This record gives sequence, structure tokens and C-alpha cells, in this order.
Amino acid sequence: MAENLPPVLKAGWRPFCRDSDIFPPAAAAQMENVKKRLLAGGQTARLEFSLSPKPAGQMAGAENQSNFAAGPGSLAPGLAGERMPESSNDGHGSQALWYKFFIEAHCDAQGKILGLVTSGVNISELRAREEVLKILLREVSHRSKNLLAIIQSIATQTARFCHNIGSFLKKFQGRLHSLSSSQDLVTDSDWRGALLQDLVFAQLRFYTESITDKQHCSISVQGENPYLFPSAALHIGLALHELIINSAAFGVLALGRGKIAVNCRAEGEEESPLPAAAALAGSMAAVNRVPAGGKALILSWREDFPAEAAESMPPAAAGSEQGNRAGGKAAAGDFMTEARFGSIMLERIVPQSVDGAAHYSIKNGRVEYFLKIPVAQFA
Repeated sequence: MAENLPPVLKAGWRPFCRDSDIFPPAAAAQMENVKKRLLAGGQTARLEFSLSPKPAGQMAGAENQSNFAAGPGSLAPGLAGERMPESSNDGHGSQALWYKFFIEAHCDAQGKILGLVTSGVNISELRAREEVLKILLREVSHRSKNLLAIIQSIATQTARFCHNIGSFLKKFQGRLHSLSSSQDLVTDSDWRGALLQDLVFAQLRFYTESITDKQHCSISVQGENPYLFPSAALHIGLALHELIINSAAFGVLALGRGKIAVNCRAEGEEESPLPAAAALAGSMAAVNRVPAGGKALILSWREDFPAEAAESMPPAAAGSEQGNRAGGKAAAGDFMTEARFGSIMLERIVPQSVDGAAHYSIKNGRVEYFLKIPVAQFA
């Protein structure tokens, strides 16, 4: 007798039928082989089959097949603990159904086998979750490797511009903290990425805690707030970190005076016109010469110093290659070293990582950084 047979097996069942009447050939052969071994003295066995939703009677030849695997308790030789190759559908666009079968010997009081009892459970949802988990684990592994590659690159570049281990540790730890803050946002979003403004605030938080209400320091974050994809979020976070530590060393955040304005705007299908302010035309020219290939995001950082601070600032403190070529003083040697790394990070590493373009300059008491980010990097 049979009860609660699923449609995939019910069509072929009749009293005293064989497994080959309701199962595809490969599955039926395996099932019958296990049952013979159980009748010879076994107690229980487990098997997992992947069956097409189309009843066996409606299929023929190569279509009438299933993928199957024997569980650890199976008596099938050579299959214990193994999974056979599996497919997600039956070749006709229908999702395959997974069943776990338990075969037990029914014995009398003396232990004599009277027959076999076979029960099955639909485990399709469980197997689907397992597949999703496998995909997620592969994705986590992939992202972890990418993150380790970024860390290795940061360590290598930081070491190139440090004169001693103490300097290296301080700068490397700061950049790791930046990476960690960005990664937290990416993880909290279920790996979708991070909102741009959340990224800015996360990078600023540590350096703005010491600013008091008595200090005349203004920080504004305005404009578009798109979701940056994970890789873009990590690299743009590093760019923001370089701008922030530069400011914390000898800029607005260090002085407690001046203004920092972070803004972003979306470009149209064509190369967007230059900002209305004529003073920005020169600084934006290099960025706007690069085709956007569609909508793009322009991220800008503008930092205005008090006049007296701008006059006393060492050229190397600007962090730009132009400043280095201007000839920093020996007293500003550390600033020059840091500036070279900052310039490479801001003008080369980050733009290349997001397939964009950047322009970084300091003049007339203002630090300006513009980064063009293609639409492929954000949602």
C-alpha cells in the first residue's frame, strides 16, 4: 500500500508495482539494490533523489532520469556520504524536486524481516537553502580575497613612504580603521554597499569628536546620496580618509577654523557642463574631459582655510604633486612623504579602482578634490 504519494510518483503506482514503475531507471535500480541488502539483514537506509516534477510515465529515454545521492546511513556500496551530480531542472524548465527516502526493515517479535517500509520527505526547500548558502559562502570567500588584496596594497604603499616602523604602524592602523568603518557599512547593508553620506560621516566621526562648539569649524555634507557598491565604498572611504587626516594634521580639523564642504551631484547622459562658478572651471576641466559613459557621480571635497593659516602652510602639506614640486622645506619632510602617498591614493589608486577620474589641488587657501564615479559603481 502507499499513502500521500507526491504527484511525481503517484501516476505510476499500483498495488504490487516495482520501483521501476514509479522511479526513473537510475533511481529505481539504486532503490532496489538497497532494498535487497536490507532484506539480507540490514536495518535502515537513507537516500536522496532529485526527481523531475513530470511523472515518470510522461517521460521517455534520457529524459526519464534523476540525480541521486546516498546518505551516510545508506547500505549502497561506494555512495555513502557522496552526492551525485545534480541539476536544478528537468531539462524542460521545471524545477527538480528533492526527496529524502528512509527505508526500514519491518520485523516481527523474533526479529524476522516481514517486509520493508519506505517513507519519503520533500526536502526541496532545504536543498534550495543549502544551494543559496553555498553561493553566499563562495561570495564571502571572493570578497574576503578582494579585501585582503586591498589590505596588502595599502600595506605595501604605506611602507614605501615610511622611514621607520613607528610611522608605518601609525599610518597603517589609521588606514585599516578607515577600511574597517567602510566594511561595517557594507556588511550592515547585506553586502549591497553603503550610502555615500553614511560613508562620509563614518570617516569623519573619529576626527570630529574633538571639535568643540567654541571652535569656528563648519562641515557640510550635501547633494545626492546613492548606494555605492562594496568595492567603490571601500576605495572611496580610503580617499575620504586621506583628505580627513590631511585636514586633521594641518587643515580645518587641526585649526578648528574654516569650512569643509562635501558635495555630490549626478551627471546626465552627456558630459555635464562645468559648475557655474568660474573659479571652478580650471579644477573641473581635467575631470570633465573624461567621458562618463552614461550617468556619473561627481564627488567633491572643498576645504577653505583662514587666510593666515593658508599663508603659513608648508607647500608639501597640500598633499598634491604640485606642492611637492614647489619645494617643501626640510622641516616638512614628513608632510612631503605623507603627501606623496596621499596624492597617489587620491589621484591614481582610487580613480583606477572605480574606473573613474580625479583632480586634486590646493591653491589660494583652498583644498579641492573631485572624483568622477561611473554609474556602474553605484545604484
